Amino acid sequence: DKASITMEDRKRSYLYADEKKRKTHQKTFNNYNDFIKNLNMTISIKAITTNEIQRVTQLINKVNQFNLTTIRLDENQVLQLIKGDSKVLGVRLKDKFGDLGLIGVLQLWFLDNAICEVGTFLLSCRALGRKVEDETIKFLLSFLKKNNYKKVIGKYSPSKKNMQVKSFYGNFGFKQAKIENEWYFNLSNFILGKTEIEKVEFIE
Repeated sequence: DKASITMEDRKRSYLYADEKKRKTHQKTFNNYNDFIKNLNMTISIKAITTNEIQRVTQLINKVNQFNLTTIRLDENQVLQLIKGDSKVLGVRLKDKFGDLGLIGVLQLWFLDNAICEVGTFLLSCRALGRKVEDETIKFLLSFLKKNNYKKVIGKYSPSKKNMQVKSFYGNFGFKQAKIENEWYFNLSNFILGKTEIEKVEFIE
């Protein structure tokens, strides 16, 4: 469907060329973490705009591996989330080889009693293995603590293709809730740790 072609689709050939350069560059490093640091990555996390609804919807319906809930939505449903009480954030990534564009979606519900619930949380496969998921959740927790939230709830909905994120919340210090596949994090003791990413921007 030509009408559904996004800007990321149009620049796919450039993305492949950039990725080839990264792989060639990686071969010059013996340590993967050194390679990651040398990429000079910048992560930008900010509210999506109506112009990005098409790309966000595409990610929501295509991403399987790093997708905590695998909730599928159409463009109208995404628009309703933006207009409603939910906050829908886009995760963007670039490095010294190029701009990978909008590669992740983080959707939040703000509940009573200073509680935030994470709805959709996904990252495109093109961003995996670069610690983007770690930085995204760290800066989310930091943002929430600065805004006086006390607790974060995250949910995992298992599917055949997202087993790699089964322990994601647990590995990041979330505690298992009484409800199956639900996790929570108390923000009172949260301290933002060291980042291996060149720059992380959280734009409200």
